[in-house]
Amino acid sequence: MALHGHPEPNFDNIQVGATSEDVELEFGKPASSRQLENGKYEETFQYEMGNTPNPGRAAMWGYAWLTIIGILGEPIYSLIELGQGHDEETTVVFNRENKVIDITGYRPPPPSPAILTAEESQLKYTRYSFRSTASRSEALAANSPEGLAMSVDTKVRELAHRLATDLKDHKVGRIAVLPVRDTLGNESQPLGSYLTEKLTAKLHEENVARIVERSQLAKVMQELYLTHSGGFDEDSAMRIGNLLGVEAVVTTLYADVGQSSIEVNSKVVHVETGEILCVGTMALSRGAVERMLPR
Repeated sequence: MALHGHPEPNFDNIQVGATSEDVELEFGKPASSRQLENGKYEETFQYEMGNTPNPGRAAMWGYAWLTIIGILGEPIYSLIELGQGHDEETTVVFNRENKVIDITGYRPPPPSPAILTAEESQLKYTRYSFRSTASRSEALAANSPEGLAMSVDTKVRELAHRLATDLKDHKVGRIAVLPVRDTLGNESQPLGSYLTEKLTAKLHEENVARIVERSQLAKVMQELYLTHSGGFDEDSAMRIGNLLGVEAVVTTLYADVGQSSIEVNSKVVHVETGEILCVGTMALSRGAVERMLPR
């Protein structure tokens, strides 16, 4: 139950000037709608707050269930989960161009000074921990599978962080992460598949933009007759982005460099203009990759 709650809407994406698609992406379909004068219309959205899927709480109940006390207390834990969340309602007025011109109803309260202070402290700790993890991963990489995985994980996280920082500066709200390709344009290689999932996960952790589901991406690529055996050019990537309704796409290419390294290059391309918004590069140890993903 703790893992199957309802994600809360991101109210930062629901502002005056946003489109009806932006609003429905956060709230879902409206509960009611009515026409107003001069082509305007009003829609009311109902949603749940305070019941976001919580892996931490689920783990806590799981550990408790392993004990006799936890088993006996399961009805109590179930009641606690049933009590999570509360229903809210927001009304949005759109103009004839389907742009938001007024928002009434529930809006989340601003974070308290105590929460802001705690978040700042957590950010400082995360940055320190991030640097420490990077140095530890380099030391462990040559000695254990866990160390190899940590090394690659750290480098992908660094790449995702660089991309996310620039995405935030350009105020990009929705992206698609395209399959990682090798220099020949192949997407079905084990390393490419691994890096695609890894980079998508790390960008999601950055929480800077909404990411299109892989199933939606695969469907659109199939409609464009793009298969895993054939690469596509930048125009194709932009067409994919347009069909998905995203603002930008992330494309990544990797190549063997010398005898010991594999270089991975990512770039974020604006779907409408073709402008490269940001780029990022990382170098992976060939030995680490070969031991993690045997060919």
